[in-house]
Amino acid sequence: MIKKIASLTACIFILLLWAGGNTYLPASTITNGSNEIHANDSIMTAKELYDAFKKDEAAAKKQYSGKTITIKGFAVFIGPDVYALPSVELSEKKGGKSRILCVLPFSDYLKLRKVSKGDETVITGEVRGFYEKGDQVLLKQCEIKSAAGTP
Repeated sequence: MIKKIASLTACIFILLLWAGGNTYLPASTITNGSNEIHANDSIMTAKELYDAFKKDEAAAKKQYSGKTITIKGFAVFIGPDVYALPSVELSEKKGGKSRILCVLPFSDYLKLRKVSKGDETVITGEVRGFYEKGDQVLLKQCEIKSAAGTP
């Protein structure tokens, strides 16, 4: 029985490692399958998105909910969210308050390795709305496009 559990654990680890391989590319051009983002593409800042929801939540929901956007901010938390899903929380400045909660698919846990606290990070995800209790904008099905420390 113990051998079966150890074998199953090893298989799961190998699958997660395979699925979440390190695919870091420079921020100037990032290619991921059919998605390609160039440095001059439209990228919204964490502050811009947060401020839109804080100013007029109904208008922001109408404009952004269900849409996939690319957002840039500084990572202030990397790890599991309250549902144990991989997540990155973004702020408008290093060490700032978390404003955007970016939740990745469970299979992307290992991709969190390429983000460190304080890194300027670019993430694409689907806007799901504003969580008033947590004072955050929620993005789901996120994908890390780039993460790099800034001097």
